[in-house]
Amino acid sequence: MSSTMAQTAPTVTNIRATQHDGQTFITWTDPAPGSSGKIYRYDLYRSTSGAIKELTHATLVQKGLFNNSAQLIGPKPFNQTTRLNDVLPMARTDNHSAPLPLWSGLAVYTNRERAAAYYAVITQDTTGAQRPSAISTANSLTNPVEEFPSPIAPVLQIPSTDSARHPDCCSISGTSSLPLWLKLHGSGGNAPAFGDFQAYWGDSTMGYQDGIQSIFSVYEDHLGSAIAKSGPRQLIVAPQDAIWSMDGNSGTETYWFGVKAVPEFASDPHPHVYPYTLAKLAFILPWVIEHYHADPNRIYGISESMGGYGQVQWSLRQPNLFAALFMRIPILGTWPHLPSLIDTTPSGQPRVVPITDDTLPDGASYNADTDAAAWIGRDCSRKLPYVSWSSGRKDIVLADHRMWTYAVHMADALKRCHYGFSFIWNNGVHNNVTASLESRLLEQYQTVFARNLSYPAFTNFSLDSSYGNSDITAGDLSGCVNCGWKWHILADTNATWSVTFQNGQVTTKAITDVTLRNTQHFKPAAGISVKWSASTGQEGTAVVDSSGLVTVTGIELTGNTETTVIVHSGRPN
Repeated sequence: MSSTMAQTAPTVTNIRATQHDGQTFITWTDPAPGSSGKIYRYDLYRSTSGAIKELTHATLVQKGLFNNSAQLIGPKPFNQTTRLNDVLPMARTDNHSAPLPLWSGLAVYTNRERAAAYYAVITQDTTGAQRPSAISTANSLTNPVEEFPSPIAPVLQIPSTDSARHPDCCSISGTSSLPLWLKLHGSGGNAPAFGDFQAYWGDSTMGYQDGIQSIFSVYEDHLGSAIAKSGPRQLIVAPQDAIWSMDGNSGTETYWFGVKAVPEFASDPHPHVYPYTLAKLAFILPWVIEHYHADPNRIYGISESMGGYGQVQWSLRQPNLFAALFMRIPILGTWPHLPSLIDTTPSGQPRVVPITDDTLPDGASYNADTDAAAWIGRDCSRKLPYVSWSSGRKDIVLADHRMWTYAVHMADALKRCHYGFSFIWNNGVHNNVTASLESRLLEQYQTVFARNLSYPAFTNFSLDSSYGNSDITAGDLSGCVNCGWKWHILADTNATWSVTFQNGQVTTKAITDVTLRNTQHFKPAAGISVKWSASTGQEGTAVVDSSGLVTVTGIELTGNTETTVIVHSGRPN
């Protein structure tokens, strides 16, 4: 062995550990600053039986940690040049501490049990020219850290009052019960530079190993114009999708779903599609609702393109959480390829790979599981939020006009189940013009819906445009379904449900069906008949369907005037 090969990698120094919110934060000083440290990665060992003096008595719990790993993840591109940029911000490990010094390492271990734990950090040379570093008091704790399982929590990195975070428009006022929007960006997007900048280190359900850093911003829209004009004062939480690759030399987007990978320390050696990003969303949103005291009845989704995939794969499927979802040019069905963290191009970038039908960790079919329209149609009794989106007939982001096919299938499924939805389209492509169509619907409906309010879902409105079928030439080249409605709920009791509504498109006469949705008290049993009457002079009966829904058909509208519909169950109030 040559003298070079006989050398040992330099050790980290100043190892420390603190614990809070169910996680242990281990920090150290990297052994080599700047470009001299780019060849090094770090492995984290843990022991509950005493200080680590040899690795045979410790458990490897994280591996391949990057040089300068205490850097905040936000800036792009995700490559070693970014890691070596000495002006980029470093992370804080708790809400009251200063940022860690430049050229610091940081590992975060999620506490699964109560224990007194010791940690050690071993340096690895990625070139193979040096042996792993030895254990010493510089890189191994001599005193344990007391660990306690608890819900994990983000750490505030930059407050909304900081001058760099645009406090004039977007600082957090502390006002409670504001509506809250989950904003999922399209491809190439970032967590915006507004409001509170939060970082968190996910558990093993949120990444290929425990303790991977992610970020999001929470800001307050003071003027109510960030989503659409004439909105209320509101909160917006905006995560960032992109992650670092396993080797730390590149980054990738997860399509707001996850990645194909073999997680570190996985017992199954075969690659599967892991929904890591869906798990992150499931962590972020409830925490933000509670921490910022948002109105839990007015939680909305807003997204564009790739972000729409996250909305239909996660937000749509959250019972009793969202009141409405609005999407600009979304991907509404299966995206049959995802980035792979185990397969890279010659340049080191994660390769986008085809997804087979058996690649979810539980053995389920990825393609079947992500078919949103089929999922909707399987159970019309779900309490889904209102859904609204814009699409272009010629959108071929997915080959063979699949984007338009997905839009049609989604509209068909929502219509069959009598869900509330609106859909606007043109004969365009995947661009800002088509995306901006959704603004019309946002201006009409952006805060109309609430989880504690019922509403009328309209179907078969005679003035709706025809979107046709999957053939891009069938139906109206541009148009809208359920544009222009206004309504007011008059009663929602055990015995009676009533509403007034009108539509600005009606100049002479039109007809529509009305389904009672999200009723709070009016819940007649399936199979019984209920009586209804309308201010048009119409009256009749309707049978409650197997999903517990009441649909009143053929309501006549005359001009842009209000129509009242009253439904009686025959039950006492």
